[in-house]
Amino acid sequence: MKKQLKVIMAGTTVFWGASIFNDPVQAIVLEKVPTTQTSSEKEHEDFSIYQDKIESKDVDGNLTTVGEIAEDQNKHNALGVAGMFNIFSKETNISADTNGNVATKTYHSGNEFGARGKSHNLTATKDVNYIEKIEDIGANAFRAQDQTVVVGKDSDNVQKQGNQVFVNGKRLDHLHAKDLRKEDEIHLGHKYIRVTAKHLL
Repeated sequence: MKKQLKVIMAGTTVFWGASIFNDPVQAIVLEKVPTTQTSSEKEHEDFSIYQDKIESKDVDGNLTTVGEIAEDQNKHNALGVAGMFNIFSKETNISADTNGNVATKTYHSGNEFGARGKSHNLTATKDVNYIEKIEDIGANAFRAQDQTVVVGKDSDNVQKQGNQVFVNGKRLDHLHAKDLRKEDEIHLGHKYIRVTAKHLL
């Protein structure tokens, strides 16, 4: 008795003959079904961190970019790109000295943070921070020696004056103007990264 078995599989079409338990099978047909883009793939396209060309060195000392490091984290870290940050939260208040970097939607208050020395919190050799909105921040923030800071495109209270950076008119002692960018400078109309809890699920 001849039978035909149809198997639906995304991405390819294959035909072959086979015999199962001495029952002749005429053909196994794998029918191509159009694949749809997943939400994580769509977000990957939308996040400009993956296009960030700021140079850094990887853990082996090879020259790379922040975007390439983000790609590697997204593929190999269980937390995805969130694994690049010591603090990854929607709302942030820092009340103690923090030796690490930050990715947050809203930074409410806090003074001292930034990875110093040979900390495992460094993104390779560079301290990468993203804060979409800064309400208030202390002068001793962003104290890493080699760093890049990205703020939201509407962060009008964050301003450069010469080589200095000011937030609400207060000077940040450790952040230089060359190390600060707004997310629209990296990819117009795209968020650097969307900081939500689902990136930790």
